[in-house]
Amino acid sequence: MGTVQRGTTPDRFPRVQDGRNRGRRHTPGHLRRPVPLLHSRSGRPLSFGISIMLFFGDSHTSNDKNESWAPHVAALFSQEHRNFAKGGHTSHETLAAVRKAIPLSDRFAFLYTGNNDHYVEPEVIASSLNTEQSFQIQGHTRLRVGGIIRIRKHIVEIAEMKKGFVTLRQPLPFRPVGGTRIEIARAENIAKIVRLLKSQNVEHIFVLGAHYRNFSATERETGDFMEHGFLEQRKRMRGLRTAQAEAARAMGVPYIDLVRLFSDEITAGRQTQGDTSLHTKPGNGHLSPAGKQAMIGDRVADWLRAEDYLASPPISAPAFKPEPSHRPAKRRRALTSLFKLRS
Repeated sequence: MGTVQRGTTPDRFPRVQDGRNRGRRHTPGHLRRPVPLLHSRSGRPLSFGISIMLFFGDSHTSNDKNESWAPHVAALFSQEHRNFAKGGHTSHETLAAVRKAIPLSDRFAFLYTGNNDHYVEPEVIASSLNTEQSFQIQGHTRLRVGGIIRIRKHIVEIAEMKKGFVTLRQPLPFRPVGGTRIEIARAENIAKIVRLLKSQNVEHIFVLGAHYRNFSATERETGDFMEHGFLEQRKRMRGLRTAQAEAARAMGVPYIDLVRLFSDEITAGRQTQGDTSLHTKPGNGHLSPAGKQAMIGDRVADWLRAEDYLASPPISAPAFKPEPSHRPAKRRRALTSLFKLRS
């Protein structure tokens, strides 16, 4: 399980494409050509056509030696995929990753982000240069231009970050003083990412909610908001899961509640509360490679089947456009003249 197989033309290209390996700006031509419809084990056609699956998120999704749930889901449906997730990413950095991946020609996108946003809460530094629109903050590299933040219940967008100063798109109704806390606006950032993906004509976008930590009530992560035990988790993770769900609902895209999917496994007796074998180590919220594949990948795949997303008709492959030349304009004109002379 979890072995990533090669595509329908095995000797031509590998199935896995790591989003961090950006040798090409455009999708290679051989990935745009039509391929025969694939079939599930039951014989039902998997009518995804030539689609490529996109994955964005943090360490719970990042493609570490193909051990995350992302390649597992893609392999279950025999689909190409690209994984742009990276450990530690906030929703600001996920937004930046989507922008960097543009242009897109993919049909499915899975977004599992916001898990690290609570770690990023820099404060305003007292300075005579601070204004309602620009102010100095503690150095924090997890914020990004274009990302949305919350300051005293005001939702604002970052327009520029330079030399420790943050400049907002619109001014605040007050001048932030030293010690004012800045929070990442989870729901607003996730919604902005979905809008950006929609602008690239990504047909199906899915927002995932935080997964269930299968620990007993005595194995708590000190200082972390992820407490253990189902009822306690629902309470402690409410802010994160609410933001993810609100963004999905506001943008009209499906929300996959992983806490509910995981707890159903325990209720059905297929998993035991307190069993830490699926995690990298006791008290750690990260799932082991087998855990990532079995508990997230399989559940997401089951959800896709149950919601009948496999019944969509195939799409025709878009025409391949060659990459634009990066040669200087004068050099291109000189070459054109040379070819005319030779002909």
